Amino acid sequence: PAPSRPALAASPGWVPAAVVAGAVLFVEGLIVGRIQPGEGEGSARIVGDLARVSMALGALTLLGGWFAFLLSRSGIAEAISGLLLSVVGAGAYLVSWMVLLKALAGRSADLFTKETLGFEGLALEGRGAALLAIGVLAAGLLLTAFAVHRVARAAWPHFRSGVALNVLAMLHLVVVLLGAVSWVNLRYVPAKLGTGIDLTETGQFSLSDRTQAVLDRVEGELLVFLVDYGAAQREQSSLTGRVRDLLRGYQAACPRMKYRQLDALRGGDELRSVFMEEGLGDALAQITGEEDCVVLAYRPAGEKLVARTKLVPVNQEMTETTSLGAARFRGEGILTNAVNEVVFVQRRVLFLEGHGERSISARSMPAQSLAVFGDALRADNFSVEPLNLARAGEVPKDADLLVIAAPASALPPAEVEAIRSWLQSGGSLLLLLDPRAGVEEAPTGLEDLLGSYGLVARRDAVVVSYESDRGRFATTIQRTMQIVATADEYGRHPTMEALRVRGLVTAFSAACPVLRRDPLPEGVTVEELVFAPREVEGRKPFGAVIRTGRGRDLAPEPGDIVDVRLPVVSTAERKVGATERGGGRIVVVGDTDFAVDLRLETSSPAAVPANRTLLLNLVSWAVRRDVIAIDPKTVETEVVQLRTIDRELAFWVAVVALPVLALGVAVGVWWNRRR
Repeated sequence: PAPSRPALAASPGWVPAAVVAGAVLFVEGLIVGRIQPGEGEGSARIVGDLARVSMALGALTLLGGWFAFLLSRSGIAEAISGLLLSVVGAGAYLVSWMVLLKALAGRSADLFTKETLGFEGLALEGRGAALLAIGVLAAGLLLTAFAVHRVARAAWPHFRSGVALNVLAMLHLVVVLLGAVSWVNLRYVPAKLGTGIDLTETGQFSLSDRTQAVLDRVEGELLVFLVDYGAAQREQSSLTGRVRDLLRGYQAACPRMKYRQLDALRGGDELRSVFMEEGLGDALAQITGEEDCVVLAYRPAGEKLVARTKLVPVNQEMTETTSLGAARFRGEGILTNAVNEVVFVQRRVLFLEGHGERSISARSMPAQSLAVFGDALRADNFSVEPLNLARAGEVPKDADLLVIAAPASALPPAEVEAIRSWLQSGGSLLLLLDPRAGVEEAPTGLEDLLGSYGLVARRDAVVVSYESDRGRFATTIQRTMQIVATADEYGRHPTMEALRVRGLVTAFSAACPVLRRDPLPEGVTVEELVFAPREVEGRKPFGAVIRTGRGRDLAPEPGDIVDVRLPVVSTAERKVGATERGGGRIVVVGDTDFAVDLRLETSSPAAVPANRTLLLNLVSWAVRRDVIAIDPKTVETEVVQLRTIDRELAFWVAVVALPVLALGVAVGVWWNRRR
């Protein structure tokens, strides 16, 4: 009779321990490999080496344990063949999972592009790559099934196929479910940015509300060309790929957009012919050939000639590094601003000067300057200029918006009348004020003008957080800003809708309340946009309580305003006697620090991103522009800062301690069996 095979329990005792240790090492290597160090090439090399060593040791331990198990259950030939088939099947799994997960995320699969393969024979992207991955996955399943069947037949003579099928079904249930979800995604969801299922927390694979709003307003033909010099500028290939995915999302969201990618190196004649055919000879002359670029052009509806063009280089300007070392992709904001610039006529914004107003050029004083506000307006297709009414005598008729930011002295009556006349002709005013003690002796001169529009700015009062008086701060923002407004404090207005839906937080310093006049003048509509939270109080003037905060029992003084919600941002619009441009519109914000560089600069630690969004929305409403939404987001790469002691601890635990522990357990089991 043939000798019986050794029982499963008779396999070496260190085999299961080695398999477990190898699996732990491999998984830890994958986790460590996902960590992106903050700054410095040294830390990057250490983390990379740690991941590679851990994965290599884990893989070797797994293979060694698996081979030893096969050898203990069968002959050398069956063990070697089973090991090889298992390695091939596992490799097929890894490749398939990587591509399928990219397909689930709505991203192009970069494993099968010409940049990674080096030639175009098998270059596939998107659906093609995902379908190929499904085929590789099926092949991996068959190879693994064959390997398990062969080893099982050699190890157990009475092996039954039904048992093998049950084991395979349990092992590959997750893979089958993943393939089914991927098939649904490929079959029913277009593989383009903005139309797929975005499961990311920040929505980084979806177009922003503002981008969607800009694209929805395109009435003519928008021409977009991605000129690719990637073969010569290989370091830009990854950045160009992100821009390409972004533009495909634009095309999916805008049916009037014509998008095409042109290979400038291999199709130079095609590039010239396409540009000349579309009437873009001037844009062709601007292409330097030194870097990839995006060329945008707009042809108004019913016209044959291109009205405006713009060239956007694809370079490192589309990325920025935060103070924490995280990399941000700013491509959507840059490209959306470019679309806005070529599609829509530029609006004119004037900043009043000559009365001690905040400057748009004093960049050296971020706590006082409005330079970033001016830059944001320029990027949003506004022209920004200073205006001195003492010299000009009147507000230019082609101006769309006048900004008056915290005047230190009162405006003369002649200038106020010039502003009033311009508002009556359809102009718009954005007024930024600050609370000020002794305001009776230092008025702005605009009190009567605001009153005629139903607004009262109480500069003799200040709205502050009573938490700051007690020295208790709940959040980081409250350490630098006294008023933090959430969705509950936003009014029902188009400028606030996107902020309220997204739950974005705006922040103000000590602000003066901007109240509604009762009764309102005829034909005037007043809307209160942002209210002070319940946990704030008003003081008049910087001493007497106007409104008590929640939980505080302070008796109001005679003449104080009691038990009312205090608005700090309000708008007014006059509809009676409106001209062709519409009636005059006024926006009043009771805090100027709300708009200074320190709060708007993205790299500033005291920045409040929603402040920038609210400012641009207020400007858009004032000039009667429909693009009122959230700013295009910046896609940020998460960073884990590793200290030296953390890196050393991870190395010794993952690479040394766990394997030694596993080997120690295995040796102990073996020694006990020997005894």
